[in-house]
Amino acid sequence: MQILLEPENKVLTLDRAGNVCTLLSRLGIRPGQVLVIRDRELLTPDRKLNPEDKITIRKIVSRG
Repeated sequence: MQILLEPENKVLTLDRAGNVCTLLSRLGIRPGQVLVIRDRELLTPDRKLNPEDKITIRKIVSRG
């Protein structure tokens, strides 16, 4: 699985994660801090992930 972290533009590769919640936990990221995107679709924490997926994790930044 290929993961793009934005805005850092850092690319990671993982063998498997199971679901979005497990992936974020492995990366040390809380679900409320990011958007998880696969093929232009936002994913909820319970969504299953496949080893061939290309995932974008975009940090949410408050600029208020």
